[in-house]
Amino acid sequence: MKEEILVKEIICEKEGIYSIIKRIIDIVLCLIALLFLWPILLLIAVIIKIDSNGPAIYKHYRLGK
Repeated sequence: MKEEILVKEIICEKEGIYSIIKRIIDIVLCLIALLFLWPILLLIAVIIKIDSNGPAIYKHYRLGK
């Protein structure tokens, strides 16, 4: 009985550490991707602004409540 509880605690502890490490890796990879992609995204926004009269970022107005 005590061994089962101990095993369950170790498994939960490893899952917690895994989740933290995965979250850190996700954030770091997203920041790296953003670092490389922002010039391209800025260029696309400028091209859209030059090509059309409207804003580069679409703003949607909702009707209703």
